Amino acid sequence: MFAPDLIVAWMADQQGGSLNRLIADVAWASGLDREAARWWVRQLQPLGIADIDGLSGTWQAQPCAVTPLPGRINTALLIGARPAEVTFYQRHGAVALAHPGHAGRIALPSVVWLQHAGPAQLDSFTAVVGASAVPCLADSIMQLLEPFRPGPEIPPPTRDSAIEMFVPESGRFSAVAFTRARPPNGLYKYTLYGRVTRYALFEKGSWHMVDRRAGIHHVLAATAFPLRWKADPGLVPPKPHSTGQLHVDTRAALPLLQERAAVMCTGLPPMAVDQGQRYDGVPLRIADRVARTLHRALEIT
Repeated sequence: MFAPDLIVAWMADQQGGSLNRLIADVAWASGLDREAARWWVRQLQPLGIADIDGLSGTWQAQPCAVTPLPGRINTALLIGARPAEVTFYQRHGAVALAHPGHAGRIALPSVVWLQHAGPAQLDSFTAVVGASAVPCLADSIMQLLEPFRPGPEIPPPTRDSAIEMFVPESGRFSAVAFTRARPPNGLYKYTLYGRVTRYALFEKGSWHMVDRRAGIHHVLAATAFPLRWKADPGLVPPKPHSTGQLHVDTRAALPLLQERAAVMCTGLPPMAVDQGQRYDGVPLRIADRVARTLHRALEIT
């Protein structure tokens, strides 16, 4: 039986390594294919467990730390690669939520929280479990969010690349008859060296490197596939610190940093809903910052 928390403890011990080896180990341990294992490994970044570098083919464990959740709820989240089994943290007062696997998907690591009476109890827990204390990570990431800008200039795709262009109306990439001379402005997907998938923006006569998700938001109209925020019951009319549910269309998923800000509001991964994902416990001020940095409108209900 696959034990995601044991994998996390192993990663804390190893600290880093080959991405391909990690994917292969997760596939073997879970009994599922490499695509399912890749999905599991990708989730480690927004969950704050490890950094994944696809370009270098490596992973790096994040330090184990305790961070307060946003708001005045006296609840903290254990983040990073945890070196001990979850039961160890539970013996010291923490509460853990295990995630069941779904069809074709591997169960994610448990979420570990500590409900505390104040700073003294929080400091005591941090010391006894050997973690460091960090300020509210959701707020820290929110402060790092900046309006999207295209990446550095890059050469255009080669003529023999398999090139597709993002179609904003459908939210899908579609093959195009590509011309290097005067391509339309937009987001392109192509293969580099015949095997590596790359994404690039063409605008104002130049090609720019871009992350797939950020590029999609950049070329969409502000109200297309909208970001929606719904206040939790009893918090209407909402205020900036009010918590709620942030709904995101799967055709315009959040880039990594924006997603991490949303996930770190609770430590919970997004929940799949009809044509999208739902992030729970997101304060309105964080949802608004996410939308603004992506040049997108935020519908508030």
